[in-house]
Amino acid sequence: MSRYFKIYFLIFFILGLSAFVEWGKANYLPSSMFFDLLILASLLVRKPRMSVEIFFPFIFFFAYFFISLIYSTLYKSDHILDFLLSYKAFVYFLIIFFSLNKEMGTKKGFLYFYYMLLAFFFLKYTLSVGLSLNIRPVVYRENNFELLFVVLLFYLRHILVGRVKGVEWFIMTAILLLSLSRSAIPLYLIVTCAIIFERLSIKKIIIFMPFIFVLVFSFILILLNRPGGGLENIDRLVFLQVYMSEIQNMSLMNFLFGVERISPLSPESCQRLGFYKELFSYNNDGTCYSVILHSFVLRALYDHGFIMFIIILYVTYYLLRRARYSFRESFVVVLVVCLNGLSVSSFNSYFFPLIMIIYLGFSHLRQTPEIVSYGVELPLITQR
Repeated sequence: MSRYFKIYFLIFFILGLSAFVEWGKANYLPSSMFFDLLILASLLVRKPRMSVEIFFPFIFFFAYFFISLIYSTLYKSDHILDFLLSYKAFVYFLIIFFSLNKEMGTKKGFLYFYYMLLAFFFLKYTLSVGLSLNIRPVVYRENNFELLFVVLLFYLRHILVGRVKGVEWFIMTAILLLSLSRSAIPLYLIVTCAIIFERLSIKKIIIFMPFIFVLVFSFILILLNRPGGGLENIDRLVFLQVYMSEIQNMSLMNFLFGVERISPLSPESCQRLGFYKELFSYNNDGTCYSVILHSFVLRALYDHGFIMFIIILYVTYYLLRRARYSFRESFVVVLVVCLNGLSVSSFNSYFFPLIMIIYLGFSHLRQTPEIVSYGVELPLITQR
């Protein structure tokens, strides 16, 4: 194991144990602070090195962040914390870039970490629901956030090791169903299909189609029957309605490049979402910004525009391809994170850089590496 992965492993282990001290909606320890420090430690513990592979995307993201920061905080006098909440994803990317080509450990070390996480989640979720301690179990943070990490870790285990054991399928499925998360089950369904149908056969279709049907049926039941359920009561639909009202008079330029850095929502929208007072501006003046919409997709489209949103997706894909993951694998990861962004903060959550650091750090263990350049496969050149 690398020194950084030992720290990474230790932080997840300590926070995992502390999850059993309390059974509420948050970890007993300040997990957000620990995880953000862990992400920062990826630069401090390992020697960051600028390479030609990351030079242009790094400069582009840094320039976009820095110019926006100066304009927003110095020219417009916006609160710096309001700005950082809108631009946190770009800070994470600036750190993630330096994880490319930084090996973290062996396959054995990865599996130890994977099985530890699986055990923590299965035990905490089973005890929380089975003993009626908490109907929405949590290990590190609200399960809509943390299950993105678990689902993608499960997919990486398949990529690096191969065939997934039946007991792992059972445990992962139990975790997802016990979570009652309307946003996490679709992520698991995508990863499940990517694993099962990697190579199609009649036997696989016969065996696994009932399993997929159960997942879809369970998702529908959770969607409609969870406390506060029903389509008309899903808060994400309210956020979408607020977003649609905000963009009714938006110009094409604003749609493509985002609103002025950073712009509050209308007073009517803020009033409608008044039950999320903790997400209002740090100025305490009754204004609210796109962070109150929860969904990263809606937030990114409003603040940064369609073009920057596509760039974020592509840069994620690009990093995975440079790390020698296949087109299919890279696409699945981007799709899962993007789908998570329809509900919660995905790219803006610390679980995104944490899982990307793992993907980039263990890519050297991938079974069938490819030669790629900027997302485009290159033919191998051999001497005759």
